[in-house]
Amino acid sequence: MQINLIYLAAGYARRFGNNKLLTEFHGKPLFLHGLTELVRLQNMCSYPCKIIVVTAYDEIEQLCKELSAIDCIVVRNQGTQNDGIASSIRKGIETAVTYPVTATGDSVSYDMFFQADQPYVKAELLHDFLDAFFRSKKGIGALACDGSLRSPNLFSETYRGKLLALTGECGGKIVIRSHPDDVFSYPVLMPEFFVDIDTREDYAHENV
Repeated sequence: MQINLIYLAAGYARRFGNNKLLTEFHGKPLFLHGLTELVRLQNMCSYPCKIIVVTAYDEIEQLCKELSAIDCIVVRNQGTQNDGIASSIRKGIETAVTYPVTATGDSVSYDMFFQADQPYVKAELLHDFLDAFFRSKKGIGALACDGSLRSPNLFSETYRGKLLALTGECGGKIVIRSHPDDVFSYPVLMPEFFVDIDTREDYAHENV
């Protein structure tokens, strides 16, 4: 198996008022918290992993290149191309196909999508989720809390066509709801894992 860790960092944060992903959060830019955990996850996995960062921002691309600890591919999604989360999903998948994790074509590839405004994700929990997902033999994986499915989500390569067909602000949950029998749900008992920073109020509440 091989897995693409696709980090979605191209949102325009209209509810926040400016580029929240570069706003300092507990000592470093908000987007770096989750990305640092993906690097840790990449190092923990025994199977090939690749990190793909989809962004609209020069500053994020530059920081990814400058930080030697981050081994990733950065792809831009900006201007008229960036018409919602679906366009970032497409960019991530297209990059995964263009730059496969391994040179062999005999292993199944998976795409896992992360939101860059979730600063409390942890590599250890993600690693446990992946181990359980692969044992389930399902094609879609989702973390769950308080009875509802949450992000991040994971899809086998067989779902790429459906993900590429998404438009606007339609994300992977549409695909998940359409294939309930193929979904592995992993319960998480820590609601803080899923906290995202959408507004100034969220930021003020969490950045203390």
